[in-house]
Amino acid sequence: MPGGLTLLASLPANIPTPPAGKITIFFNITAGLPYYKDSSGSLFSLLGSTGPQGPQGVPVAFSNDEPLFEDYPLISLASINPALSSLSLASSPTPTPDATQFLYSLTALAAAAAFVNPTGSPFNGQKLIIRIKDDGTARGLSWGTAYTPGGVSLPTTTVLSKILTLGFIYNTDNALNKWQLVASAQEA
Repeated sequence: MPGGLTLLASLPANIPTPPAGKITIFFNITAGLPYYKDSSGSLFSLLGSTGPQGPQGVPVAFSNDEPLFEDYPLISLASINPALSSLSLASSPTPTPDATQFLYSLTALAAAAAFVNPTGSPFNGQKLIIRIKDDGTARGLSWGTAYTPGGVSLPTTTVLSKILTLGFIYNTDNALNKWQLVASAQEA
């Protein structure tokens, strides 16, 4: 069970199942028992409570419980610890962030790099970090149409033997649907 939480004994019929990747958090006032329901329909108690009873063995009456947070994003280790893809040579690097935060690292880049549009189905607000270090010779950088400046210009070259770190956020606002470069840091 996630985080050491225990599964409650039965699933109350009146609690709707949240969408994929979301949870609904409830609090039972009578028993003082917080619990949540995930997108699989499973019901979990929180704070180490066990079974369908709260503290002091008071039965939990789910029928009158109100949600505290509905369709709340489920936090997982994938959103805290990014997936990593590391390459040493790539003339057409293609990040594949899919449904997670993602770190794409190019080391010892030995040719100009034309970044291909990332694959997968990104979500609004998803993060993508790209780290680039050349092989001791400055290399040209170009970007596919899915990358756009977001207050920071897209770099066109590396600085020889220095790490370049770029922070992108996927933006669907105003039908932009692009990876916006919001941060750029060049190793000193």
